[in-house]
This record gives sequence, C-alpha cells and structure tokens, in this order.
Amino acid sequence: MLPVIALIGRKNVGKSMLFNRLTLTNDALVGVNNLGLTRDRRYGFCRWREYQSIIIDTGGIEIAHHGIEVAVLNQARSAISEADLILFVVDAQIGLLPSDYDIMKFLYKFQKSVFIVVNKVDGIALKNPQAEFSFFGIKTIISVSASHGFGVYYLLEKVFFYFQWEKLLVRSDSCCNYDLKSKICLQNSLSSFDKKNVDVIMLAVVGSPNVGKSTFINFILGEDRVVVCNSPGTTRDNVYASIIYNGYRYILIDTAGIRKKTRVRSLTESLSIVRTLKVIQTVTVVLLLIDASCGISNNDLSLLNNILRSGRSVVVGVNKWDLISPDLQDKFKRMCNVRMNFVRFVNVNFISSLCGTGIPCLFESIIQTYYSSVRSVSTEFLTRTVHMAVNKCHPPRVYGKEVKLKYAHMGGTLPPVVIVYGNHVTGLPDNYRRYLSNFFSRSLKIFGSYLDIRFRESK
Repeated sequence: MLPVIALIGRKNVGKSMLFNRLTLTNDALVGVNNLGLTRDRRYGFCRWREYQSIIIDTGGIEIAHHGIEVAVLNQARSAISEADLILFVVDAQIGLLPSDYDIMKFLYKFQKSVFIVVNKVDGIALKNPQAEFSFFGIKTIISVSASHGFGVYYLLEKVFFYFQWEKLLVRSDSCCNYDLKSKICLQNSLSSFDKKNVDVIMLAVVGSPNVGKSTFINFILGEDRVVVCNSPGTTRDNVYASIIYNGYRYILIDTAGIRKKTRVRSLTESLSIVRTLKVIQTVTVVLLLIDASCGISNNDLSLLNNILRSGRSVVVGVNKWDLISPDLQDKFKRMCNVRMNFVRFVNVNFISSLCGTGIPCLFESIIQTYYSSVRSVSTEFLTRTVHMAVNKCHPPRVYGKEVKLKYAHMGGTLPPVVIVYGNHVTGLPDNYRRYLSNFFSRSLKIFGSYLDIRFRESK
C-alpha cells in the first residue's frame, strides 16, 4: 500500500503551492494574497527516486463551530485520518500565530507523526527561520520555498526516509490496491485519458452557482467528499471522484458554478470558471443541473447551448424538485417544453440531490446518452438512411445543377460524426443541412448531442 501524506495548516501558508511542487503538476488552484482558495481535499502522486506516495492537499484550517470553516475543517479531519504522516505547513514570513497553536492542539488528538514545514523562507533575513517553531517540540522541522523549489528535495528525502524506517514504502511499479489511488482519478493524467474507453464514463457536473452540484456528488458517493454551503461559489476548484453505480464505472467531476461574465467579480472566480470550461472539453458526458426553485434562467440556456456546441453530450437534471409544490412542478414542466424547445433530443430529469429522488432515472439517461454518442453504425445503414431522407425531401438544385447524395459513413464518435458523399454537396443550403442532421438524429436515436454531419464531393 502506498503511504499517505496530508498537508495541514492555516490559510495562505502555501499548502497548494507545495502540493503542486511535490506532485509536479498545476492541479491545485493557487493565487497571490487570496485567503482560503482551497476548500475540498485534493489527491495526487508524489514521487521520489523509485518510490511514490499519495499526498492530500487541504483547505486552510480555522477552529470554528459554524459556517463554511466547519466543513473545511471536516475535510481536513478526513485527510488526517487517511494519512500516515502530517506535514504541518507554517509561514516563515509572518511567523508563529495563535491559530498555529490551535492547529497543533488539533493535530495532537490524532496521534499521528508530524513534520513541521516552514514555507516562504525566500527573501527573509532570519538565519534560522525554524527557531520559533521548535516550541512545539517536533523534532523534524524543514525550511522550504514552495514557489522557488528551495528545500523541497531535502523535504522529500526526510519524508521518504521516514517511510522507509516505518517500512511503509513500496516501489512505484509494485502492485497497489490502495483505495485512495482511485480518488486521484484523472488529476495527473486527464489530458492523456482515452475518452472512447467504454469502461469509464467521465461525468462533469456543471451549472450556475448554488444549484446543488456538490450535494449531488456527496449523495452519490455516500460521504461528505465536497464542501457544501448555502452561499454561492463554495466550490472553487474541480474535484474528482471515482465510483461504480449500477455496474458502470464513473469518474465524477464537481466543478465551480458558472455565471455571466458581467456578474463575475473576482479573479478567483474567473480562474474557477476557466477550469470548468476546460473540463467540459475533456469529459464524455456533462450533467447540467438547474435549480427548480429559480426556474430556467438565460444563463442555464446559454450553458446548455455552449456545451452542445463544444461537441459534448449533455443530460439536464432539474434539482431541488422536492422544494416546489405540485402546481409549480406542472408549471415548470410546461416552461421546459417552451424554453428548451430547441433541444428536444436532450433528456431532462427531475431530481432531488438531498433526498435522492429521481437519481436512478437520471443515471439511466446518462447511460442512454453516453452510448448513443459512442455507438458505431454501419455504412450500409447510413447510406440507406440518406436515400430515405432524399426520397422524403429532395435536395434543392445548386447553381442550377442537381444534387445527388450517394452514400454515407461514420466519421467519428463523441460527438457522432456522419460524412455524406455526393455531387455538388458543398453548396447545399443550411436549411437542407439541418433537415439531414435532424433526420439522421431521429433515425440513429441520438440523445443529448448534436450530430456533426459533413459533406464531401465524391470522385
């Protein structure tokens, strides 16, 4: 089993910067003078020579009894329980604060091994920045600069020598069945993931702020994996989780809420939205959540349109269905038929992430949508479909010349692509192209995505 390291400390001491440095990634969201960017646990691999371990980044701890700080503290508590070694990160430039004492008292309760990591030692005149932190009685105190890499190699040496002494090390190429390994999911290899791998469905949960995305993730996982709070914008970074639901393996991605550019007020929110939009480009299915108590907003429709135009398959989940009365539910469904008339091929499910109602039907829609976008269709069937479409509605002449559609074949999946060959097809008007696209979509029973139909001149 791989040893586990947890990064613990108060806000803005550089835990996420150190996480990125140790994992050799840019997975964790970092910023200058932005307190409390990290809130949820983030997992990654840390390698040293032929060995590796799992490292967990956590949000800044505040010993509080109310508000979002309690949820962040619970996330840190879960990370500490999973860890074999705690790296207590402190700030050399600010020095020892009362909150550091509170965190150390908190760590003593778990009876875990603790190393103190004195970060941000670059640019300070102190000869021994470790001195004031020796008050805690911790033998191992290491000075580093996560931003410049100073002292990081020495830190790794100390950490892995400790694991070697405790006989926790295994070689990186050894078999490992550690459950936490699945929680890392695609964080370190998302760009190289094969989206056509039918064994894994990558599902991004997106929507406006405070529609219940994190509540949905927690309900499916059966644990408080993601911080949940009533205030909008609680989730700031993408959170990955791997599950098996009804025999299918999913990688769930919780994302930051997206709203209009004119309503974005901070750089942090802008960075979070950019990350969400990038994730949409990498997944196989997008679950768009809409708040039933707020109705269908223009932002929801804009998001839906952008997802479809990016070539992703989408399923709509109307969340918080339990909060509105039966009369309002009927009114909402009628509104759906009107406002979402342009995407009748998208499955709409009415759910409650808090109570779990409608979740099984939602996942059936996700499976249906996924397989309709990865299914391969024979050239014979597609050619027959072309001829049926032509018999029902002949294409108009192009520059006085008759258009002949001869045959068609699959050009790709995710999204489905059909290539049609014929004479003078490049000059077909847009309305006939839309007719053929809709005809193919109905014939192939494609749900949740636009059919990309392309035309080639036959020789």
